[in-house]
Amino acid sequence: MGGYLNEIQFKGRNCKEAKKWLVEKLPELMKMNFPSDWINPVSQFFNMPQQNLIMITLNVFDPTYQKIEEMMHRTLPHCSIDSVQVLQNINLWRRFQVECEQLEHKLGRKIKTDLLWHRGVSMHKPDQVSKEGFQIVFENDMWGRAIYFANDASYTHNFATKDNGKLHIFLAEVVLGDSSGKLPKQGLVKPPNKQNTSIEFDSVSGEDRNSQVFIVYAPQKCYPRFLVTYH
Repeated sequence: MGGYLNEIQFKGRNCKEAKKWLVEKLPELMKMNFPSDWINPVSQFFNMPQQNLIMITLNVFDPTYQKIEEMMHRTLPHCSIDSVQVLQNINLWRRFQVECEQLEHKLGRKIKTDLLWHRGVSMHKPDQVSKEGFQIVFENDMWGRAIYFANDASYTHNFATKDNGKLHIFLAEVVLGDSSGKLPKQGLVKPPNKQNTSIEFDSVSGEDRNSQVFIVYAPQKCYPRFLVTYH
């Protein structure tokens, strides 16, 4: 973090106000664990709310770009990527981090997150998701009212948002915790309980169209990390 602090600029604050503001913000900042591919996140943090959302277009030679391209071509070999954008949304990332911390406390262990392709819907445009995050929209889908993800880009390709001949899908960071393997059941609004307990699973998993799918029932369990535009 220290390398970024030299670049922080305080605009419209005198020294006394800046010191007070910095003292209030530093504890919150120290808890933030920003992704390694974010650019100057500390400076962005200190310029909130004007800079809550920044979108960075990756160079085609960037290792992250190439990793995402490889993930996509695994099941969509004939698609061509036009751009990969990193979404730096401070508020959404903070919400996601809090959820991860609470889940670790609940389970009593360190948890990992997964990069999964989001199953989009036409009513939610990419700019809306980038600002507000993923929303629960499916009422009577296979595993109920939830947010759906998959390992395979070919699965979410069928639900990609279309715009001027281009397609858009999100690659999300998702915290699944303890996931329940469950056959489809419409009408679900939360994961089932663990066997012989009143404790809920944290997510649900299953299979659809030859792809493993993962379902979460709360927006804070997922963060839109990358917006991929392709054709």
